[in-house]
Amino acid sequence: GLILAIHAKSPETIGMGLKYSVDCIEHATEASVTQLKEMQSKGIYLSPTLESLWCRLNYAMSSGSGAATAAFEWGNATQMFRNAVILNDGKPFTHFLFGSDAGSACTPHASLRELYLMRKLGLPAEYCLRAAIVNGARFMRLHKSIGQLTPGYCADMIFWHRNPLELDVADWEH
Repeated sequence: GLILAIHAKSPETIGMGLKYSVDCIEHATEASVTQLKEMQSKGIYLSPTLESLWCRLNYAMSSGSGAATAAFEWGNATQMFRNAVILNDGKPFTHFLFGSDAGSACTPHASLRELYLMRKLGLPAEYCLRAAIVNGARFMRLHKSIGQLTPGYCADMIFWHRNPLELDVADWEH
C-alpha cells in the first residue's frame, strides 16, 4: 500500500526508478524518449517541477551564483518536457503530475505558475488540468473520492473568469 516517489534527474537514476517500478519520478530532467515511454507503459507518474527549476534559474541569475548549473538543469527540463508533450505520435505523455519541489526561498510550493509553464512548453490545456486534478488523485490512490467534478466527490476549486480550455497560453500566466 505504500506509494514510492523518487527524485531522479540523470538517466542512471531514472533507470533505477524504472527498474524498481516506482510510482512517481520527480524532475526526470534527463529522461530519454525511451525512458519516458517506459514510464508511461508502467504507469509511472512524472512530476516535472518546472516552476521550481525556473525559480532556481531566476534566483541564480539574479544572485550570480550557480547560474551555469541552473541553466543546464532548466535546459534539460524543458527539452525533456517538450519530448514528453509529443511522446505518443504528437500526443502527450499520459501520467503528468502537478507538483513542486518546495523547500527553499527560491522554490515555492506548487502554484498556478507550474500549470502556466506546462502550457507554455506545449502541453494542451486539458492535459494541464488533468495533471492537477485527475492524475493527482489517481497517483495518491484517492480517485474514488477526489479528482472529479462529480456529485459525491470532494474538491478544492479554482474559479476562472473564462473557460481555461479556451484560453491562450498568455492568459494562463495571469
